[in-house]
Amino acid sequence: MPRLDRTHLWPLRLLAYEAVVVVLTWPLALQLGDTLPVGTEDALTVPLYNLWALRWNADRLGHLYVGYWNAPIFHPEPGALALSETLLPQGVVFALGDAIFGRPVFVYNVLLLAILVLNAQAASRLLLTLRVAAPAAFLGGIVAAALPFVSNEMGVVQLCVLFPIFYCLDALRRYTVTGRGGARLGIWTGLTALTCSYYGLMLTVFMVPAAVCLGRRAHLARRPLAELAAAGLLACAVALPILLTQANLTENQHRDRRDVARGSADWVDYAALDEHSVGGRWLPWLKPIAVHPLYPGTVLLVLGALGAHLGSVAHPRWVLFCLLGLLVAFVLSLGTNLSLGPLRPFEILGAYVPGFAQMRNAFRFGVFTQIFLLSLSGYALHALWSWRGRIGPALCICLVVLGCIEVAAPTVLRPAPRAALKAPWIDFLRAQPDGAVIVLPVAEYGPSRGFEATVVAMLQGLEHRKPLVNGYSGMLPASNIALAEWNKHFPSQPGASYLRRTGVAYLVIGNDWWTAQRRRQLAHHGDVLEAIYRDDTTRIYRVKEK
Repeated sequence: MPRLDRTHLWPLRLLAYEAVVVVLTWPLALQLGDTLPVGTEDALTVPLYNLWALRWNADRLGHLYVGYWNAPIFHPEPGALALSETLLPQGVVFALGDAIFGRPVFVYNVLLLAILVLNAQAASRLLLTLRVAAPAAFLGGIVAAALPFVSNEMGVVQLCVLFPIFYCLDALRRYTVTGRGGARLGIWTGLTALTCSYYGLMLTVFMVPAAVCLGRRAHLARRPLAELAAAGLLACAVALPILLTQANLTENQHRDRRDVARGSADWVDYAALDEHSVGGRWLPWLKPIAVHPLYPGTVLLVLGALGAHLGSVAHPRWVLFCLLGLLVAFVLSLGTNLSLGPLRPFEILGAYVPGFAQMRNAFRFGVFTQIFLLSLSGYALHALWSWRGRIGPALCICLVVLGCIEVAAPTVLRPAPRAALKAPWIDFLRAQPDGAVIVLPVAEYGPSRGFEATVVAMLQGLEHRKPLVNGYSGMLPASNIALAEWNKHFPSQPGASYLRRTGVAYLVIGNDWWTAQRRRQLAHHGDVLEAIYRDDTTRIYRVKEK
């Protein structure tokens, strides 16, 4: 087998990884322009939100990011984009693809597949840096493409972006061995935070075990310290302008303790795969159902344990770092569900480290357990590859294939709402004078599946170019409470003062809300509302000026 780390062979590696990703996500490749993957999400809400965020990024890039934070949702709330992930780096790539193809759903899916390919490539690069033989490192990249955490989160595009973490670990390893590469470490740390603020925040936690396990006296020399300072400065230069602005805009937002509890893993989650996966159906020691399935796969567990044993002789510091990082990730993923006597590790972190108080889904730390296991598994693959002639390579390939089959689950696809985004009323509303819009029915606080129609309305808003009072994001602002209160009394009381105070000019009403009783109630408020549009699915009312 040819050496796969040769520079001129990188296109072959990428092609091979592309083929693997197409198989793992089948049948997505057949429906790139018509469907969206949802992972373990129970609705299209989050994928559609991500599509909206990417389109908003593309829109603002065309205006050199003027008004970037004031996304047209939650009107009149300022800085609405800061309430969730910005997806800024992904948005730049999406904007380029959308400019070429003009098909947002197609570009979204291609971007997602490209992310999975880059995950495999970056994991392979890390294993090569760890002195793993090139063929074994290539197989490790395939394992990275099939990590069950990513498969579960296919509906949350930012959680699929692992390649900056792998490149960051690669740069960290190079720095600790050579004392150089600080620039690379800083850039990839910053990009990790920009592609997914959750991962960027979590990554800071693992710098402590990295310092404890990998730090050496030689790193206190002038050159390594200068490189480390450069890493810190570059990470701040890349990420802080966005993260600080986002933090300032959301400083008054607080997480409900019940939400944090729901977003915390439980012990049983680490004994559960996706119930639709091969292993989830057939392995008797796994639990059939879990809220957050975090089992890494039996093959990855075995390879990780074997790799920790084999690598502890030649690379004891890195093995210790991975094991300690794995333990920290496991403990913190339990969030508020874990207490060690009077100590609650996750709450202590939230009290003293900026950003963690706003974290809702602690279970996402679980992805780092799989990342560290993958790093350790490289040593096992390396040893097996050179074992007994051809037997070792055959065994390696079989284990990787078996591991992919074990965690494989059908890629759940949902049709994209293409017809809703081309509804005739959108063109009509675009031609009307400026003014904010409320779309009925209004979704209130609750599960994300209840906001699917709201996110469709957000995408429609990018077409008719008028701000919405409705909205969906990772955090709901105070203005959403006022909208819910208005919604309780409408249409029996039109709430004219609220509508005019918030600059609402139009009500867009879907037929699923349009009952006979509400129609009669609206008929009594001609002094406030004027019907201006009607078709088979939608009615639009204008709020009359006082």
